[in-house]
Amino acid sequence: MKLFGAMVSFEIKGDRAAAMALPNHTRIFTRATSLGGVESLIEHRQSIEGPDTRTPETLLRLSIGLEHPDDLIADLDRALALIAALLFESLLLLSAQSDWTDLRDTSRAGARGRHGSGHATRS
Repeated sequence: MKLFGAMVSFEIKGDRAAAMALPNHTRIFTRATSLGGVESLIEHRQSIEGPDTRTPETLLRLSIGLEHPDDLIADLDRALALIAALLFESLLLLSAQSDWTDLRDTSRAGARGRHGSGHATRS
């Protein structure tokens, strides 16, 4: 071992759900709270502290262990990319649902005719 471990805290863009999801997608970092081990850990601090905490909902804390730094960076990169892809997919699904709702509403409005009675009227 040439170097030492460290504690790092950072916030991710997004919301609580994104911050909670990231630790689930790491392979090297273990989701846990500890200061005494040699393995790298990740935790969503707000969920550990409880409802009265002032910790931001997007804050994650890392305890860096003895693994190679390149491996840890690659693990976080992969997990962040996966979360970004999942968020993008969710946005696409929401957009598609919104487009479908808009089409359905437009079709209903057209069926009501000019007077909005729901019945076709003659001009």
